[in-house]
This record gives sequence, C-alpha cells and structure tokens, in this order.
Amino acid sequence: MKNSNAKNLLGVILMIVGGLWILDNFNFGYIGIPFHSLIFSWHTFFIIAGAVLISKHNRSFFGYILIGIGIVGWLRHMPFIPFVEFLNFGDLWPLILLGFGLWLILNKNERNNHDHYEKFGNLHQDRQNFNPLDGETFSNPSTSNASNFSFDFIDENAVFTTTKKLITSQSFKGGKTSSVFGHIMLDLRQTKLAPGEHVLDVSAIFGGVELYIPQDWKVIVNVSSVFGGFDDKRFPNFNSTPSTDSVLVIKGSVVFGGGELSN
Repeated sequence: MKNSNAKNLLGVILMIVGGLWILDNFNFGYIGIPFHSLIFSWHTFFIIAGAVLISKHNRSFFGYILIGIGIVGWLRHMPFIPFVEFLNFGDLWPLILLGFGLWLILNKNERNNHDHYEKFGNLHQDRQNFNPLDGETFSNPSTSNASNFSFDFIDENAVFTTTKKLITSQSFKGGKTSSVFGHIMLDLRQTKLAPGEHVLDVSAIFGGVELYIPQDWKVIVNVSSVFGGFDDKRFPNFNSTPSTDSVLVIKGSVVFGGGELSN
C-alpha cells in the first residue's frame, strides 16, 4: 500500500465515524454505539498506530496486526454484532504472540533477500571505543554489545535488547533501523556520507533509537510519532558549512517510543 492510499483509508474511516457520531448526537435514527468510549479507547490508539506504520513502511506486517486488534476491539462495542461481544481479549493474546513471531521471521527473511541493503566492506572488531555523548565507553564489543562496523548500508534490529555500534564507513549510504521493546545507539561521527541523497529509515515500537552524526552533515528529519517523539538535539556549528553534495534523509515512525538525533 502506498503512503497516499494508507492516508486516504484512514481519512475515510475517520469521516465515517465522525458522520455516524453526528447523526447519533442529533438523534437521526438510533445507532446505539457508545462513540465516546469507542473513540477515546486503546482500540483507537492501536488503529492509529497501525495506520502510521503502514503509511511509513509499505509492507508493515506489524501495522496490520495493530489495526486488526483495534478493529476487533471496536466490534465488541457494536450492538448489532452480538457474537463479538463475547470475545475475551485474554484468549487472544496467544494469537498476538504468534503474529508477532511471524512478523519477526518475515522481517528477517526480507532483510536477507533485499539487495538494496547489501553490505560492503569488512567487519572490524579491533575493540575501538564507542564513545557516546553521555561519556560512557565500551572497550570490549563481546561483553558490551558495542561493535565497530565499516558497512556502507546498515540494517540494525533490536528486539528486547540494546545494540550500540560505531560506524566507520567512508561512503555511508543509509539503511534502516528497527527497535521493538529495545534500544539502538549508532555513532556515525567517524563516518563520511557518500555523494547524493541517502535515506535512513527509523522504526521504534515501544523502543528507542539514538543517532550521533558529524556536525557538517546536511540532514532532513521526517519522522512521524504516535505517543512518542523524535528529538533533534543537534548544536549548530558556525565554524563549518554543511555539505550540499550529500544529504541524509531520516524518515520513519516512532510508536510509544522515542528517538534522538545529536552531533
């Protein structure tokens, strides 16, 4: 589904719900749907979060799972669908776990078969220090989960874990990161951006991501958030001029999570 199609679908759903709500408020026929409790409920939050994921990631299986959970929750409030109200969400949690596991498997296979994220260069594990802005250093990648990579494309995933990596590519061309109940920290300050426009796709679901970039990079941030945020905490450097030949576009979505960009 293209981004415009997902937004149009969400717009149509909101218009239908709003129209029915108005008719119910003015007693144009009895509808019997508790709109207040329906709209301001966690079911709606799941549907919005899923729509955002699908609009930002064309094949977001997890987004469809969230929308499905929200729709089932909505149907339980519909008086003209009697059998749904007997559904117990406690009985559906195993299905949610199965769907989440299937999403992890499909996402892994897509990464392995996607030529766009072909990795170049050699892996360096010479125990160079990872030194984020908080002053913490990691001198042993095997024990601290911090590593030094020279890949031109990155494809990082953190599921219920924390990943910290120092990227030293001299021709960085973007990539993607995905954190689900996890945290990703990438230090790109020793990296050079390849000529042209490159995209770094960021996804954080109940997780977080921290990006550290050189001060002379030209960066465009286009990250949407649902019950979360992505903060641009870069300090301006008046002694250097951003390169006009290379541009890094950071896009993606943050759902019940957080992100930070710093130099």
